Amino acid sequence: MKNNTKKPFAVVLGCMILVALALVLSSSTLANAQPFDDHTDFETYQNEILGVMISYPKRSHIVSEQDYFNDTYGFVVRDKNQEASGFKEPIFSIEWVIEALPNDIEKLVEKAVAPYPTILIKVSPVNINGYDGYILSPMPGLSPNTLLLISANNRVYQIRYYGENSDDSLKQLVEKIVFIIPNRQLNELNIPHADDVLYVPPPDEIIKQLEGSSTRDNDSILPNNPGSLVTPPAYLLSLQPGCTSDPGYVQTQWNKFARGGSGISFAGSYFWGQGGHIRCNSTDYYNNYYALDHALNEWDAVYPHRGGTVIYAGWAGGGWRTLGRMVVIDYGNNRWGVMAHLRSLSTSAVVGNYVNSGTHIGFAGGSGDYTDNYWGIHLHQSLHLNAKLAIVTGGQYPGGGIHDGQSARPNAIYHLGGVYYPDNMYSGMPMSFAIDVPLPVHNEPANH
Repeated sequence: MKNNTKKPFAVVLGCMILVALALVLSSSTLANAQPFDDHTDFETYQNEILGVMISYPKRSHIVSEQDYFNDTYGFVVRDKNQEASGFKEPIFSIEWVIEALPNDIEKLVEKAVAPYPTILIKVSPVNINGYDGYILSPMPGLSPNTLLLISANNRVYQIRYYGENSDDSLKQLVEKIVFIIPNRQLNELNIPHADDVLYVPPPDEIIKQLEGSSTRDNDSILPNNPGSLVTPPAYLLSLQPGCTSDPGYVQTQWNKFARGGSGISFAGSYFWGQGGHIRCNSTDYYNNYYALDHALNEWDAVYPHRGGTVIYAGWAGGGWRTLGRMVVIDYGNNRWGVMAHLRSLSTSAVVGNYVNSGTHIGFAGGSGDYTDNYWGIHLHQSLHLNAKLAIVTGGQYPGGGIHDGQSARPNAIYHLGGVYYPDNMYSGMPMSFAIDVPLPVHNEPANH
């Protein structure tokens, strides 16, 4: 339902957020955006369901209504120049909080802050041109962001800005927001609830691939106890300051059927320390310096790094929402693994289930922001020490994210026939599969 045609302002019944909002939000940012100038061309987008009209620079574009809705519905603004390089983090998002009324706004503030008892989040009440709201900053997530909760036209909206320092881009963008009286209903879109598309059956050919009779898994090859930790070569690469290493074996997380039967993926497009993989030990944000993105085909089966217990399985939410469908597994000794951007979760990916290294826990995709194909198809995976889990939204399968702790570099990555050590790895390096035969799902007790 995109509409980029300029509307006559006679239809606008709401009121413009003026420069006061930009000044109040001077600690916020669009760190990745370039400042506007007098020659910047703007286009107008109006969403009659959301009840919002906004002017935005032509170099940016609107990613409109999500494929699915959760407790919110809205759109994001992303930068076209960044898109060309594959970087699709939003710079600005506006959402309607569907079930909320203006007198619920204080409860929403409490709910937004509650998952982070150890983080100092400043909450500032504001009244902007008659619209009451609160600014919350800094908010945890993949990167620094500021959240504005505001009521207009008997609705509550949340507006999120991504980055660390304010600039003219932000100020000029928020000046362009106009609230209007909604004249269409969300149910006209016939889009499903995000909970209803979390576990989606894979295509028949993928099911056939996974219907093996073998009981072998890689846990015997990937010892996961303190008495059998990997001894890496003495010349192993030094760690990025603030990061740590994972002392056990992990495996490549796809099978021989991946990428059309080649069984080969790559270390990247984004390698260690590249793209958004930048943090080692932030208390507030996702520490993923040693995360890797692996190009796969849609619906390729995805496996854990090694055996462990599922502690989160659902949509990423809040400031982590561009991770899409994700699974977090506790591998023991406060060491966790994250698998994200999945096309679907496997029925084995249920909180409390023990999964071994041969249990497929999901299928490769490009999900993010409650949308499929938000990204190119790939697996995003990362290892962590002493991280914290945040449950940030409601629903049957609430949205979540992780922060704090340290990003962990694997010391040894098993693949069929050998081991990759960090000193031999490089961006774009071909990497082979670890799972060589179809494997059944093992749903062992969580206290295994």
